[in-house]
Amino acid sequence: MAKQNSPFTITISGQYGPDGICQVEEAGWDGLCIVCPRGYYPEGRKLDIFSHSGVYILVGHENGEEAVYIGRSDKLVVRLDQHRDKEFWQRIVVFTSQSKNYPLNPGKTQYLESVLVNTAKNIKRYNVINKDDPGKPQITNADEIACDIYLDHVKKILPIVGIDAFVEVSSLSVLPEGKTVFQCEGRGWKAAGYRTSEGFAISKGSKAKESVKKLLPSAQRIREEIISKGVLKNNVFDVDYEFNSPSQAASVVAGVNKNGLTVWIDEKGVTLKEHDEKKIKGNSK
Repeated sequence: MAKQNSPFTITISGQYGPDGICQVEEAGWDGLCIVCPRGYYPEGRKLDIFSHSGVYILVGHENGEEAVYIGRSDKLVVRLDQHRDKEFWQRIVVFTSQSKNYPLNPGKTQYLESVLVNTAKNIKRYNVINKDDPGKPQITNADEIACDIYLDHVKKILPIVGIDAFVEVSSLSVLPEGKTVFQCEGRGWKAAGYRTSEGFAISKGSKAKESVKKLLPSAQRIREEIISKGVLKNNVFDVDYEFNSPSQAASVVAGVNKNGLTVWIDEKGVTLKEHDEKKIKGNSK
């Protein structure tokens, strides 16, 4: 099993232009990923790869929030055709095997489907439309190990194609220099968090203020979303959750607009802004 920061090589090839169908392969892996926008599905379904067995993810928006539906099929095109009446999705992401001679058997696809459904539900970054848990099948220990290795590749590829519903914030966003924990607190709230590759994450167990004063509309909307997703339960974060910026994170947890660069401090009282400035100076030498 590869270490998180180990280098790897991804090859992406496309059809029908830059916004068309793309095929994603990883060197040394016998799996294959296809990303097909909804408008190109009539062309995509004709590809031989869609006659393979595999798992798929429908990606889109429902009620203004990012949403996914995860499924499996012994013949992908048959099941995918049945989803054409679902309006929420804009892309299909398919994972299968390179060769039809070595397919993912039904036990493996059910295992992969079950793990992906439960992972997305536990992480709570996207709404999961699946109502039922397919449950893990009884498969051999060798097949289970093979599936777990396959999932490592799946979770590596998905963020590259713009889908981070299946990767823990804490593992997806660890920066090369490691994770520095910052804190901020006020009357009725106390939070810990850390810089991520794309923003700032608040740690599980952080407590948000119950009452909300004047918040920017974007921060107010996000606070309402994380409550509806179950990320924030009884004003406590149930999982690590990533925000677009330190200020957005601080404002949501404090219930009032905050400058995240100055309110987040490390254990020595050094602000996030000072950390960033020190890092830039160090890299410019």
